[in-house]
Amino acid sequence: MLNKLFLLCCFFPFVSPFPIGSDIQPLAGILAAFIVLRKAVSEKTFKPLLLIALFVPIFLLAYNNPFSRFLEIDVGKLVSLSFGAFIIVGFYYAKHELSNKLFICIVSFYLLFTILLLLFTEPMIAIQNLVIRNTNATDYTYRGVATLVTEPGLFGGLLVFFLIITDYLYKYKNMSKITKYIIYGMVIFMLLMTKSGTGYLYFIIYIGIKYFTGEYKLRYKLAFFPLIVLVGGVVFLFGHQIGVGAFGRGADVIIQLADPTSLMLSDSSILTRVVDFYLGLVSIFHYPFGVGNTAALNKAEQLMAVTPFVQNFYMNTGKAFGSNSSFTMLTISYGLLFWLYLLFLFCYVSNSSASAKFFAFLYLSVSYSAAFPAIWILIALHIRGESKISNRKDTVNEVSQK
Repeated sequence: MLNKLFLLCCFFPFVSPFPIGSDIQPLAGILAAFIVLRKAVSEKTFKPLLLIALFVPIFLLAYNNPFSRFLEIDVGKLVSLSFGAFIIVGFYYAKHELSNKLFICIVSFYLLFTILLLLFTEPMIAIQNLVIRNTNATDYTYRGVATLVTEPGLFGGLLVFFLIITDYLYKYKNMSKITKYIIYGMVIFMLLMTKSGTGYLYFIIYIGIKYFTGEYKLRYKLAFFPLIVLVGGVVFLFGHQIGVGAFGRGADVIIQLADPTSLMLSDSSILTRVVDFYLGLVSIFHYPFGVGNTAALNKAEQLMAVTPFVQNFYMNTGKAFGSNSSFTMLTISYGLLFWLYLLFLFCYVSNSSASAKFFAFLYLSVSYSAAFPAIWILIALHIRGESKISNRKDTVNEVSQK
């Protein structure tokens, strides 16, 4: 029961019976800690890699500069990396209960709630706001739905995570092709309904990775290549003739891909993510070993003031500084220690697919809090030492066995 409850919290990361003042709710991290504690008490054995992955962030909780005069701490950012480590270990011990039936029930529930939001917007948003922090998008003419999530962009990223989990279940948990395509259809429908530029871009990246990494057979690649060229050509050549807002914010972003400069200027949320990530890269030259937890927020603002590209962006847009990149805040806090920990997770602990690792890093860098369970689940889909032999069976055989 604990394992399944933990998995549900991972797939409903913005939901809580008593929402706190952050987008990501802490239930998944808390339940992961209970799973780890239960494992420690009952068996007293852990994979050494997982022990290291768990204890490094716990050690970093106390990583502070004793001579610093700054004592400003964001508790959510402080514990997010530790929550992530607990989720890696918790998912490792709970993922045997991630069944095809459970996952299709989760996706179906999201689909039902999405349809109800479209049909009965105001009452359903009122219900939704009882279990999430707040719904930021309530007008579906330009921005789309944010089902059990605070805003459409975050929902779009979550849905692409669902596509990766679907691929994992199909390859390793004997999901049938029919079930896979049904889930694909439900997820893509919801993704379109988000009208999210971030979600659409993530989906294009997801398809691109599958196309170029051998996920599709050569004959499918050759068959779809002319269609891809045709659609891309139409968008880039004639997209500017479509009125702004005609198909929502997501379509505007895709159409403006032909002119990246115009896109960056018209949609500052995208450039904000780029700027915040850039600040993290710059910070490593100023604070190679970080500044500690208590000084991170103050030093981030100081660094922004002395970094012309970042300073000019915030002055020209009038935005209040507040880094959206967990990668940046953790880099400013821990410096190279954090980078080495990430390299350890991605290159040594995790044996997940390139697609899973890429999206884990993308989510951490530009979109979500480090407490977002999907980041760490994508890392933990396969841990080094686990068998990666596919359990796929022919659909006909699977049906005949049933």
